[in-house]
Amino acid sequence: ASDEAPPTNAHKTMQHAARVVALLVAAACLTDGLQVRPALRQSHALVAASAQRSAPGGATMGLLPSFLTDAQGKVDAQRVKSAARVHDYFNIGATSVMSYMVIAARFKGGAVWDYRLAFVMGAYLVFDSFFIGLLPEIVAADGDGASGGVATLLAHHFAAIGVSWHAATWAPHTMYTSYMAVVEINTLFLMLKSHVPGKRIKAVLDKVFMATWLTLRLLWLPPLLVWLVLPFQVYPSLFRHIFCAACAGWLVALQFLWTWNFLVDPKKRVNLC
Repeated sequence: ASDEAPPTNAHKTMQHAARVVALLVAAACLTDGLQVRPALRQSHALVAASAQRSAPGGATMGLLPSFLTDAQGKVDAQRVKSAARVHDYFNIGATSVMSYMVIAARFKGGAVWDYRLAFVMGAYLVFDSFFIGLLPEIVAADGDGASGGVATLLAHHFAAIGVSWHAATWAPHTMYTSYMAVVEINTLFLMLKSHVPGKRIKAVLDKVFMATWLTLRLLWLPPLLVWLVLPFQVYPSLFRHIFCAACAGWLVALQFLWTWNFLVDPKKRVNLC
């Protein structure tokens, strides 16, 4: 008889989520290999210039230089754009799964869904951090710098990983996971409006994106994060309280930094790296 314990519901959920993301990424790669959009060709010069400005001599910044460079060692704009597109498709799959789990946590009830969501979100952030760290050129591929750069995104991911870890390991705060992760619905609309065809659909998605940005990222998330780290909140240790306060403070600051970058002239945008 085997001593191996049967998989729990949480493990099954994480396995299903991983399979969905893997299938979406595989489909994205297949689609990317079968067709090259005209817009991709038009943006080659912009992407190449952006990537080359990010590293001396046009060399790739990441740890996998051969993946994004041509035979001469120069950054290949088409490869950068393709990698950025695959990254976007991965995010569409991941944020779709997390958005479903947020809704399930709110309507199906119970801390089980919040607990699962904390692990799924943490795993997604770790994987995405490796993706960005290995291929930082994909951040520059949008050409506008509104994200704040590689360092900004990685710092966001590390802070969000810290919050996810706390939520998964401190039961009194596990229930707030879905309250915080609801912003991933906004991220999903951001990804969709960039890839769904059709001007009318894009226009609708853009309006929904702006509405959810205002309500979820500016009016909902900052007060929630501040409230969760106030002195009267119960934490397992002073260190954990200070750590979570630092993570929450950075996440709040980023919502307004990104809003600033969206609204101002590109020359005035804040780009840490």
